[in-house]
Amino acid sequence: DFSYLYIMKTLLLSLISVLALNSYAQLTYVPDDALELALETHLGVSDGDGNNDDGVTEWLNNISILQLDYCDQINDYTGFEELISLSGIASTGYNGASLDLSDIPYYPNGLSVSIIGSSGLTPPSLTSLILPNSPLRSLIITNTNLSSLILEPAHNLYSGQLLTIAHNSLLEYIDISAVDILIDQPTAPMLSIVNNPSLSCLNLANGYCDYWGLVSLEYNNDLFSI
Repeated sequence: DFSYLYIMKTLLLSLISVLALNSYAQLTYVPDDALELALETHLGVSDGDGNNDDGVTEWLNNISILQLDYCDQINDYTGFEELISLSGIASTGYNGASLDLSDIPYYPNGLSVSIIGSSGLTPPSLTSLILPNSPLRSLIITNTNLSSLILEPAHNLYSGQLLTIAHNSLLEYIDISAVDILIDQPTAPMLSIVNNPSLSCLNLANGYCDYWGLVSLEYNNDLFSI
């Protein structure tokens, strides 16, 4: 009868509500407030309680690009292991003096990394950068106060991608000699190192010079050694 159907409908709706709540109940410990802010504010994955050192695991699992725009220095990447779909890290106007990404998990399919150290009237503040220990799908570093940039063997670059280092006024030395080109498509990678006025030495001796497609080395007025 009607009362029986009403009771069953109510119970069914209650069960659905409980299941929905449980599906979002699993939380990941994120103790670093700057990282939690990047995840919750910039990516809209709030668990409803800011700065409580938690993030909803299911939402973290679905993040593909981690935006670190205008965030403060991150010192602890606990919780990052749940970003299983991550393909890139991008930062514009990072407020910290150093950015160490070496503690994030290894991503065998590579990561795209874009670090823009300043934007508009904000002066560059980034003086130290340690990249993830994963292959690079692309790398863009602009408007920083870095004095040197050395890519390690872990930073092998996939073909068909872009390596851009530009507008870094204090950058004196770049070394990509340890980087292999991972040939996974017929399109050659592109190298753009431009407008770094203090750059004096560029080491490209990785044995893959023939694989570069477009190469641009303009407006590095102090560059005397390649």
